[in-house]
Amino acid sequence: MAARRMTIGVLARAASVSVETIRYYERLRLIDQPVKAGGARVYSDLHVRQLHYIRNAKALRLSLKDIVELRGKLATGPAFCASTRAIVTQRLREIEAEIAQLTETRAELAAFIERCATRPADRPCPVLADLIPAT
Repeated sequence: MAARRMTIGVLARAASVSVETIRYYERLRLIDQPVKAGGARVYSDLHVRQLHYIRNAKALRLSLKDIVELRGKLATGPAFCASTRAIVTQRLREIEAEIAQLTETRAELAAFIERCATRPADRPCPVLADLIPAT
């Protein structure tokens, strides 16, 4: 089966991204530069796979910086696994910190709702009182 040769628009539809996203990823060197045929850029199934890799990595909340770094290390053999593990471990720590912060924020918002629900009708909203610093 012959490899597909695609325009940027066809690639964008195949990978469910925008044309501008593809151009941005090219500038970051996240995807290979396309070959040029007759002045037009021609993309292949490899580009679709690269875009799916990026989407999957982003779904794991890896940053584009991490994805660029990992892409650069793909050809390094056994060291690639250690590099990947280090990046993913760091991202996991960051996500755990975000979860802790979100848990704290959720508790604060629940407390706001409780104070609001139990306030006397003649008193101002306690949520606004807590958000506006006293002068």
